[in-house]
Order: sequence, then C-alpha cells, then structure tokens
Amino acid sequence: MAELSELAAGRDDIRVECAGTIAGSWLASPGTKHGHELIAAGLLIVSGPVDRNLLKQWVRTGYERGQRTWLGYGPLS
Repeated sequence: MAELSELAAGRDDIRVECAGTIAGSWLASPGTKHGHELIAAGLLIVSGPVDRNLLKQWVRTGYERGQRTWLGYGPLS
C-alpha cells in the first residue's frame, strides 16, 4: 500500500478514478470475472484518502462502460 501511495504522489484523484472504474467494471458483469479486480480496487482505496463523491462518480462510469462492452449469451444478446 505504501508503494501505491508513493506512486500516486499526492494525486488522490487519479488513484480514486482507477479504483472506481475497476470496481464499476467488475460490478457490470461479476459473473465474467474472478474478483481479483476488486482486490486491486480495494488496495487503491485503502492506500490513501478517498473523496467518496468522486469514487461514486467513477464507479458509475466504470459500470456504464462495462455494460457497453459486455457480451452476453442470453436470448436478448
């Protein structure tokens, strides 16, 4: 976590953006992923301060992007 914090170099907005888009993308289609993405997002979140409103925005963005790229196999796909 210290290494992630150091790499962010005070740019908490970028760290939160990455965590939010990773988590949101996973939430868009959890059945197609293993969960390692959530571990990565969690490490980014706990490695420094988090603006919850910014995180919420990026989770939503990641979810919307994930919905657009998901290829389903159901009758509606």
